[in-house]
Amino acid sequence: MTTTAGPDAVPGGSPPPGRLRAALPLLAVVYVPTALVLVAARVQPWVVPSSLVAPLRFIGREGWYEGLFSAVGVLLWAAAGVVTVLAAVRSAPGARSRLLAGGAVVSGVLLLDDLFQLHKPVIPRHLGVPSAVVLLAEAMLVAALVVGSRRAIGKTPRPAVLGVSLAFFALWASVKALPGFGGTTALEAGAKFAGVAGWAAYWVDTALATQRDIECVPARAPGNIAERDVKRRSPRGSAGAVPFGGSHAE
Repeated sequence: MTTTAGPDAVPGGSPPPGRLRAALPLLAVVYVPTALVLVAARVQPWVVPSSLVAPLRFIGREGWYEGLFSAVGVLLWAAAGVVTVLAAVRSAPGARSRLLAGGAVVSGVLLLDDLFQLHKPVIPRHLGVPSAVVLLAEAMLVAALVVGSRRAIGKTPRPAVLGVSLAFFALWASVKALPGFGGTTALEAGAKFAGVAGWAAYWVDTALATQRDIECVPARAPGNIAERDVKRRSPRGSAGAVPFGGSHAE
């Protein structure tokens, strides 16, 4: 009977019976503070809320708070990219390592987009490609990762966290595509920030689970390897083989 071990195995053994139930603690840790921060940003009286969720700019800023949520989002993209790269490098070749590598690539692309505002205005202004086309290409990249690695994603500890993150991204894209939608700025920014928070949480959690799996794989004992080599070379076969470190009875 063959036992699967290592990063491609389900962390902790068989998958939990209720995937959403297993994800609830992490979802609460991520989204309860996120909701509180978003509400506080909306009702605080000191600065205009739209400045907090404005795109990140390096020059001409009104104050340190302008683009604050965008800056935190960039850090979350970076965290997801770094941990997935490290976990992919350390894990054995297989479905899990390919999933982690794909997560690193997608996180890196979305990080660059958020950091340099590639979808708007950089690419439309300099290449003439509409912003909607750039966003569609990024959505297809995410979809390719999810569909292509769906089996590996299903074996991660909390795939529901990724599902919730993608749902927030879908809400963000829908609001962005509906001009004149009431409260568009707040809803759009909140949905995107919640999506990025869930995305980072999923990949950090998966990378840590992969690291735990790597550490749990027992190292091969050199003595056992040597004993098998001695038995393999013995001309007498298994019945007359001299035990490793022993001798025949006289």
